[in-house]
Amino acid sequence: MRKFLQGVIVVSFLGMSSLFSQSLSKADSLINTLTEDDFVSKEMRLKNLKELIFIYQSNSHEKSLEYGKMALELSREIEDENSEIEMLKILAFINNQLCNYSETDKIIKGFE
Repeated sequence: MRKFLQGVIVVSFLGMSSLFSQSLSKADSLINTLTEDDFVSKEMRLKNLKELIFIYQSNSHEKSLEYGKMALELSREIEDENSEIEMLKILAFINNQLCNYSETDKIIKGFE
């Protein structure tokens, strides 16, 4: 039974590693769309930034925070209030995870 459980754990770990590698590969292609050019709309860049936040939130809060700030700025630029609120919530969550409580408080006070 113990060998079986060890096998399950190893297979699970390998599966998670593979998924993470696929996510990073996807992240690379998303990052390439963030440059300002005529081929990618601002709305599509915002969507891609949101996806990058999701990809990095489990393994790099700092990168997730960086993309969150970019998404917040872009949502304000295109006047997308729903995305702006969503990004503020996400930034508050990420800052809380990083123990940046003063930043979290600033974001929360912005909602009041």
